[in-house]
Amino acid sequence: MENLYHRVQVNNDLLNGGNVDDAKKGMVSDIIPYKGKLKGIYFIPYSKDCGCKEAGKTEYHHTEIRIEDTRGRLLTGVTDIRDYLKESWAGKGYKEVHFPFEQNERIVINYNTTAGNPIAGEFVFIIEGEENNCDL
Repeated sequence: MENLYHRVQVNNDLLNGGNVDDAKKGMVSDIIPYKGKLKGIYFIPYSKDCGCKEAGKTEYHHTEIRIEDTRGRLLTGVTDIRDYLKESWAGKGYKEVHFPFEQNERIVINYNTTAGNPIAGEFVFIIEGEENNCDL
């Protein structure tokens, strides 16, 4: 079995001067085309200030993340964005998650920034793929 990676972008419009207030709360969904077991998730910020040109702060603050599948099952408990940063997981570099995926599984990422800059970056899902993923 091999590791497969799937990226989901959040608030990439902030890099082009998007509205900061509109970006503090939202939902992103995507379909993960691989069948296998979800091993982990990490977040790659577009910049240290989350891509927010006008905020000027250089750290993440209080952004609750809730990730679930199509049926509303939580992939992770509700956590702060800092829990998904690679530096928070020195050994592996990702938040460990053990969740079976069917092929073409829809995931939903809900986020809410209660203080500080909104997030802008990519969630990367690490899937331990099955043999039949070769053609995807």
